[in-house]
Amino acid sequence: MQSSGGMMDAETVVKNPAQIVECGPAAGVIGSAHLGRLTNMNNLITLDMGGTTAKASLIENGNLMKTDEYEVGGGINLSSKLIKGGGYALKTPVIDISEVGAGGGSIVWIDKVGQLKVGPKSAGASPGPVCYKNEGTEPTLTDANVVLGYLNPSSIAGGTVLIDYEAAYNSLNDKIAVPLNQNVMELAYGIHLIANSTMMRAVKAVSTYRGRDPREFTIIAFGGCGGIHVVELARSLQIDRALIPLSAGVFSALGLLVSDIESTLSRSYFRSFIHTSPDEMNKFYEELEDNINKNLGSNSDLISISRFADMRYEGQAFELTVPVPNGKLNQLNISHLPELFESEHESTYGHRYPGDKNVQIVNLRTTGKLESNFRRNIDVNKMREYNTRKTFKNNDKKAYFGKNYGYINTPVINRWDLTQKPHNGPIIVEEYENTIVIPPDSNMRLDDFGNILIEIKNKN
Repeated sequence: MQSSGGMMDAETVVKNPAQIVECGPAAGVIGSAHLGRLTNMNNLITLDMGGTTAKASLIENGNLMKTDEYEVGGGINLSSKLIKGGGYALKTPVIDISEVGAGGGSIVWIDKVGQLKVGPKSAGASPGPVCYKNEGTEPTLTDANVVLGYLNPSSIAGGTVLIDYEAAYNSLNDKIAVPLNQNVMELAYGIHLIANSTMMRAVKAVSTYRGRDPREFTIIAFGGCGGIHVVELARSLQIDRALIPLSAGVFSALGLLVSDIESTLSRSYFRSFIHTSPDEMNKFYEELEDNINKNLGSNSDLISISRFADMRYEGQAFELTVPVPNGKLNQLNISHLPELFESEHESTYGHRYPGDKNVQIVNLRTTGKLESNFRRNIDVNKMREYNTRKTFKNNDKKAYFGKNYGYINTPVINRWDLTQKPHNGPIIVEEYENTIVIPPDSNMRLDDFGNILIEIKNKN
């Protein structure tokens, strides 16, 4: 899996290893786009929350957002030209994914001025949260979710991972609550909200900072922890709908199965738009496409080609990418490129300079896709059969939803206990590889594909 989406062969990876930085999160976005096509949801914000980090990306009108600027190793990994996270810069095509250090294993700690912090350091899989009883000593976000009643207090993963509620409670109490003179339950809920606030940065990095309104999108949550935090995170962003896919805990792996084989090539083309030559552009695009056909090793009739141009206003030091028509270019069918660029500039930065500044083309870019033999629709019946085999006995339990609601006796159910009729929260859905928390003032139902659709009541 490439960072920009699409599969590539192992030999090419060895020659260009930078192409697979952040390839796992890319797979989750690819899977989300595929699911969006199946469910007719064209505008999605993806939230991939695992044990160490939370990743967010944006799918607009069914299209992935891509960039050729990225940072890794910072406090927040970004591809933003406006906001930087202090990491190492990469200049390679990637799906526009932002990443923050907020996951189930994020360690809860107190800084030098007595402020409560969650992450970015993580307990990881080993030793993991204190509740795993695997020699972990530092309280984590997972420990807080156990204390709140969101996670099963005795075991998860179908009983294969034992949970020690008392160890989680004592760790939070002794190391955090007592030094801060706080009630343990209020503290645990505060930890939950702090983690949501951190993840909000990742979502805003791919939406608000790109000139997009997150309220116009549905948030799709996956990874082992995504379903625990998605509702309150969506509410803080005033998003009113969320979706939890089948096998959410391993959804990125499903994304690999529906990914195309893909190759992207570019070349410089530094011209003011008024000096562009359609014939010259045709020549360069055809050369790029010939090389893509060689890279993919297939008949050109089987490869779908998309053309793009990196454009900017004269004097700018950064570019925005806009689509270019396929086939023979002429002065007429490229005349709309400046308008496309200026519209994207206004969406991203909030302004444009129509007629006041010259527009330049900096690079020509071509992507070729060869449909994967693995592509298939999700077989809901097979997934239902698998999930049913992995169910285990659930019981109602007390869960804490903040001062406004306090402790509420909360039904604990399986996904297949739901129907297409809305079920009001609070409800906790426990599955083999993930947990979904539906607080009060929200409801959920199943769609035709077995996904959980959540309607969120936002407070004014």
